[in-house]
Amino acid sequence: FLAAYARGAGTVARPSGLLYRVKRYGFGGSPALDAACDVAYDGKLSGDWPDGPSFDGTRLKRRPSTFAASKVIGCWREAMPLMTVGSVWELACPPDLGYGPRPVRDRIPGGSVLVFELELL
Repeated sequence: FLAAYARGAGTVARPSGLLYRVKRYGFGGSPALDAACDVAYDGKLSGDWPDGPSFDGTRLKRRPSTFAASKVIGCWREAMPLMTVGSVWELACPPDLGYGPRPVRDRIPGGSVLVFELELL
């Protein structure tokens, strides 16, 4: 999945293995690593992307969430300080920047590649 995603138009590859596409450019500042940020997001397993079910997200909860980049999974921790308020990015996260080899509840098998649409509010 990651190799095919990396070949997609507009994909940026980071040295860590994080891949992202800017869906919309923002207008504000970038958050510090420890700053609480309001976000809207939708998370899917790579096998369910783009049109399959979400394993988590604010669309399911119908309200934004607040996170500090220092308190989230690696791909978000890397991406959030690079984003600006109002931007929407699509992140493709290798397992070592996601939840690694351990499963998360019943929704995310160990070793999963995750895809997020992440909006910094």
